[in-house]
Amino acid sequence: MDTDRGLRRFIPAVLVLGLLVPAGGVLLWSRSCPATGDQNFRAAQSNLTNALTEAASQYENNNQSYSAIRPVLVASAPEFTWIDQGPALAGTNDISMNACVDGPACQAVELAAAMAPLGPASCSFGHSIPGPPGKASCWAAIELSTDPTPELRAAGIPSGGTFYGVSPMAGPTSCTAGTGGVPTRPASGWQDSYSAASQAPARG
Repeated sequence: MDTDRGLRRFIPAVLVLGLLVPAGGVLLWSRSCPATGDQNFRAAQSNLTNALTEAASQYENNNQSYSAIRPVLVASAPEFTWIDQGPALAGTNDISMNACVDGPACQAVELAAAMAPLGPASCSFGHSIPGPPGKASCWAAIELSTDPTPELRAAGIPSGGTFYGVSPMAGPTSCTAGTGGVPTRPASGWQDSYSAASQAPARG
Protein backbone atom coordinates (compact mmCIF):
# COMPACT_ATOMS: atom_id res chain seq x y z
CA MET A 1 0.00 0.00 0.00
CA ASP A 2 2.81 2.41 0.83
CA THR A 3 4.36 1.58 -2.53
CA ASP A 4 1.09 2.39 -4.32
CA ARG A 5 0.82 5.75 -2.59
CA GLY A 6 4.41 6.54 -3.52
CA LEU A 7 3.75 5.72 -7.19
CA ARG A 8 0.63 7.87 -7.22
CA ARG A 9 2.65 10.81 -5.91
CA PHE A 10 5.48 10.15 -8.38
CA ILE A 11 3.44 9.83 -11.60
CA PRO A 12 1.79 13.31 -11.47
CA ALA A 13 5.20 14.85 -10.84
CA VAL A 14 6.61 13.17 -13.94
CA LEU A 15 3.66 14.36 -16.03
CA VAL A 16 4.11 17.96 -14.88
CA LEU A 17 7.81 17.89 -15.69
CA GLY A 18 7.05 16.32 -19.05
CA LEU A 19 4.78 19.24 -19.92
CA LEU A 20 7.18 21.87 -18.71
CA VAL A 21 10.22 20.76 -20.68
CA PRO A 22 8.76 21.11 -24.21
CA ALA A 23 7.10 24.42 -23.33
CA GLY A 24 10.38 25.76 -22.01
CA GLY A 25 12.16 24.62 -25.15
CA VAL A 26 9.73 26.45 -27.43
CA LEU A 27 9.96 29.60 -25.36
CA LEU A 28 13.76 29.64 -25.48
CA TRP A 29 13.77 29.06 -29.24
CA SER A 30 11.36 31.88 -29.93
CA ARG A 31 13.29 34.30 -27.73
CA SER A 32 16.59 33.45 -29.39
CA CYS A 33 15.30 34.42 -32.86
CA PRO A 34 14.74 38.08 -33.81
CA ALA A 35 11.31 38.99 -35.15
CA THR A 36 12.77 40.93 -38.08
CA GLY A 37 13.37 37.81 -40.17
CA ASP A 38 9.74 36.74 -40.04
CA GLN A 39 8.57 40.33 -40.60
CA ASN A 40 10.75 40.62 -43.71
CA PHE A 41 9.43 37.30 -44.97
CA ARG A 42 5.81 38.35 -44.53
CA ALA A 43 6.35 41.87 -45.86
CA ALA A 44 7.62 40.69 -49.24
CA GLN A 45 4.77 38.22 -49.58
CA SER A 46 2.20 40.83 -48.56
CA ASN A 47 3.54 43.35 -51.08
CA LEU A 48 3.50 40.76 -53.83
CA THR A 49 -0.02 39.56 -53.00
CA ASN A 50 -1.43 43.09 -52.92
CA ALA A 51 0.37 44.05 -56.12
CA LEU A 52 -0.89 40.92 -57.88
CA THR A 53 -4.46 41.65 -56.76
CA GLU A 54 -4.18 45.19 -58.12
CA ALA A 55 -2.71 44.00 -61.40
CA ALA A 56 -5.48 41.43 -61.86
CA SER A 57 -8.11 44.07 -61.14
CA GLN A 58 -6.66 46.48 -63.68
CA TYR A 59 -6.34 43.64 -66.18
CA GLU A 60 -10.13 43.34 -66.09
CA ASN A 61 -10.53 47.11 -66.46
CA ASN A 62 -8.05 47.10 -69.36
CA ASN A 63 -10.15 44.88 -71.65
CA GLN A 64 -8.57 41.77 -70.16
CA SER A 65 -5.08 42.68 -71.23
CA TYR A 66 -1.83 43.51 -69.44
CA SER A 67 -0.65 45.56 -72.40
CA ALA A 68 0.64 49.03 -71.41
CA ILE A 69 -0.72 48.49 -67.90
CA ARG A 70 2.16 49.98 -65.91
CA PRO A 71 0.91 53.64 -66.07
CA VAL A 72 -2.49 52.43 -64.89
CA LEU A 73 -0.91 50.62 -61.93
CA VAL A 74 1.25 53.62 -61.04
CA ALA A 75 -1.92 55.70 -60.78
CA SER A 76 -4.09 53.10 -59.05
CA ALA A 77 -1.56 51.79 -56.53
CA PRO A 78 0.99 54.56 -55.80
CA GLU A 79 2.04 52.83 -52.58
CA PHE A 80 4.21 50.62 -54.79
CA THR A 81 7.06 51.62 -57.06
CA TRP A 82 6.22 49.76 -60.27
CA ILE A 83 9.43 48.97 -62.17
CA ASP A 84 9.06 47.73 -65.72
CA GLN A 85 11.55 44.89 -66.35
CA GLY A 86 13.95 46.25 -63.75
CA PRO A 87 15.19 45.19 -60.31
CA ALA A 88 13.20 45.47 -57.09
CA LEU A 89 15.35 46.42 -54.12
CA ALA A 90 15.12 44.62 -50.79
CA GLY A 91 13.33 46.31 -47.91
CA THR A 92 11.32 48.62 -50.19
CA ASN A 93 7.88 48.68 -51.82
CA ASP A 94 9.44 48.07 -55.24
CA ILE A 95 7.53 45.75 -57.54
CA SER A 96 9.37 44.50 -60.59
CA MET A 97 6.92 43.70 -63.37
CA ASN A 98 7.13 41.92 -66.70
CA ALA A 99 3.84 42.08 -68.59
CA CYS A 100 2.80 40.01 -71.58
CA VAL A 101 5.05 37.06 -70.72
CA ASP A 102 2.67 34.95 -72.82
CA GLY A 103 3.35 36.89 -76.00
CA PRO A 104 0.87 38.92 -78.11
CA ALA A 105 -2.17 37.66 -76.20
CA CYS A 106 -0.86 39.64 -73.22
CA GLN A 107 -2.91 37.75 -70.65
CA ALA A 108 -0.07 37.03 -68.25
CA VAL A 109 2.07 39.15 -65.95
CA GLU A 110 5.00 38.29 -63.72
CA LEU A 111 5.76 40.36 -60.62
CA ALA A 112 8.68 40.18 -58.19
CA ALA A 113 9.40 41.66 -54.76
CA ALA A 114 12.67 41.49 -52.83
CA MET A 115 12.81 40.35 -49.21
CA ALA A 116 15.40 41.82 -46.86
CA PRO A 117 17.87 39.27 -45.47
CA LEU A 118 16.88 36.80 -42.79
CA GLY A 119 18.96 36.26 -39.69
CA PRO A 120 20.83 33.02 -38.91
CA ALA A 121 19.58 29.76 -40.39
CA SER A 122 18.19 28.73 -36.99
CA CYS A 123 15.89 31.75 -37.12
CA SER A 124 14.26 31.03 -40.49
CA PHE A 125 10.93 30.24 -38.76
CA GLY A 126 10.53 26.93 -40.54
CA HIS A 127 10.90 28.31 -44.05
CA SER A 128 13.60 26.66 -46.16
CA ILE A 129 14.34 29.68 -48.31
CA PRO A 130 16.99 28.90 -50.94
CA GLY A 131 20.34 30.52 -50.39
CA PRO A 132 22.58 31.08 -47.40
CA PRO A 133 21.43 32.94 -44.27
CA GLY A 134 21.95 36.68 -44.30
CA LYS A 135 21.16 36.88 -48.02
CA ALA A 136 18.11 38.64 -49.41
CA SER A 137 15.57 36.58 -51.35
CA CYS A 138 13.49 37.40 -54.39
CA TRP A 139 9.83 36.36 -54.34
CA ALA A 140 8.01 36.12 -57.65
CA ALA A 141 4.42 35.52 -58.71
CA ILE A 142 2.91 34.95 -62.11
CA GLU A 143 -0.73 35.37 -63.04
CA LEU A 144 -1.91 33.66 -66.21
CA SER A 145 -5.49 34.00 -67.43
CA THR A 146 -5.23 31.50 -70.27
CA ASP A 147 -3.43 28.28 -71.13
CA PRO A 148 0.36 28.61 -71.00
CA THR A 149 2.38 29.06 -74.15
CA PRO A 150 5.21 26.60 -74.91
CA GLU A 151 7.63 29.15 -73.45
CA LEU A 152 5.67 29.34 -70.20
CA ARG A 153 5.47 25.56 -70.00
CA ALA A 154 9.23 25.42 -70.50
CA ALA A 155 9.55 27.85 -67.58
CA GLY A 156 7.56 25.45 -65.39
CA ILE A 157 4.04 26.91 -65.63
CA PRO A 158 1.72 23.90 -65.93
CA SER A 159 -1.60 25.68 -66.51
CA GLY A 160 -3.46 28.93 -66.19
CA GLY A 161 -3.71 30.40 -62.67
CA THR A 162 -1.41 31.97 -60.12
CA PHE A 163 1.97 30.52 -59.19
CA TYR A 164 4.74 31.54 -56.80
CA GLY A 165 8.49 31.10 -56.56
CA VAL A 166 11.53 32.24 -54.62
CA SER A 167 15.23 32.56 -55.40
CA PRO A 168 18.28 33.73 -53.48
CA MET A 169 19.51 37.14 -54.60
CA ALA A 170 22.98 37.09 -56.10
CA GLY A 171 23.25 40.85 -55.58
CA PRO A 172 21.22 43.90 -54.55
CA THR A 173 19.84 44.39 -58.07
CA SER A 174 19.19 40.76 -59.02
CA CYS A 175 15.47 40.59 -58.12
CA THR A 176 13.68 41.10 -61.39
CA ALA A 177 10.57 39.71 -63.04
CA GLY A 178 12.54 39.25 -66.25
CA THR A 179 12.85 41.25 -69.43
CA GLY A 180 11.42 41.32 -72.90
CA GLY A 181 8.32 39.34 -72.07
CA VAL A 182 10.40 36.28 -71.13
CA PRO A 183 9.34 34.64 -67.84
CA THR A 184 11.90 33.76 -65.21
CA ARG A 185 12.27 30.36 -63.57
CA PRO A 186 12.72 30.74 -59.80
CA ALA A 187 15.16 28.50 -57.95
CA SER A 188 12.17 26.90 -56.20
CA GLY A 189 10.35 26.33 -59.48
CA TRP A 190 6.82 27.66 -59.84
CA GLN A 191 4.55 26.39 -57.04
CA ASP A 192 0.87 26.84 -56.17
CA SER A 193 1.50 28.64 -52.85
CA TYR A 194 4.12 30.64 -50.97
CA SER A 195 4.48 27.78 -48.52
CA ALA A 196 5.15 25.22 -51.26
CA ALA A 197 7.68 27.56 -52.86
CA SER A 198 9.52 28.11 -49.58
CA GLN A 199 9.74 24.36 -48.94
CA ALA A 200 10.71 23.35 -52.49
CA PRO A 201 14.34 22.30 -53.02
CA ALA A 202 16.40 24.78 -54.98
CA ARG A 203 16.88 23.84 -58.61
CA GLY A 204 19.88 24.50 -60.70
